[in-house]
Amino acid sequence: MPLYLWFGLLLDLTTAAVFFSLGAIVLRRERHADAAVRLATIAFASWWFAVAVQQGISGVRILLAAAEAPLTIIVGLQFATLAALALGLAGLLYYLLFLGTGRSLVSWPILLGYCAYIGWLVQLLGNRGPIAYEATASGVTILYRTPFDRPESIALLLGLIAPQLLAVVGLLLVAFRLPRSAGRTRTMVTALGIALWFAFALTTSGERDLPDVVRVLYDLMPLLVGVGIHLAYQPPRWLERHMPPELPSAAVQT
Repeated sequence: MPLYLWFGLLLDLTTAAVFFSLGAIVLRRERHADAAVRLATIAFASWWFAVAVQQGISGVRILLAAAEAPLTIIVGLQFATLAALALGLAGLLYYLLFLGTGRSLVSWPILLGYCAYIGWLVQLLGNRGPIAYEATASGVTILYRTPFDRPESIALLLGLIAPQLLAVVGLLLVAFRLPRSAGRTRTMVTALGIALWFAFALTTSGERDLPDVVRVLYDLMPLLVGVGIHLAYQPPRWLERHMPPELPSAAVQT
């Protein structure tokens, strides 16, 4: 396997491990909370677990592509990735609604909506006729016989992007309401990390002629964001000494 594919594989698996650990940390933080907060925390953790699954599957796809696996397997793993991300986005949206209302909400409409979204994505991608794939250090890209038209592209992006935009805005609003504390720092780092990753991906995704430095940053961005948020949630002692103290009774669970 070429060296650049080994780099992509190692990067994806490392990033997956970081986000899986982050999801576990989020779950442990609120294990003694009441039922409403606990459910919202599980929903928030599901987003980080979904990102971990997405990165892990990306690494598996690189291995399979290097072994010249059949196109059907690569496409099937893409559907699995989209399903994981859609469920994670449903959890993220539920968590944001909980932050905004402070009340436990009925989760099944959100989940049902994203299940319908997954079904539409599978049908859309299947109808476009996957014909081949190519592997790079950034992952495996599937090539389609028929390009996506503008309305489909907009609908696809809205389903994937809207919860992340809401997450950035919602978390920043929460952070500004909190007094100076470790909770506020975590919330700010999470919001800014998602915003940075989101903005960088939007401005560089799909570009084939990126400068080498920008391409490396694009590949490293998920890992850098994951490590930054991980450190905000579980800082080492030397960093914890420089962070604000925890609130005696947090106004918002983060």
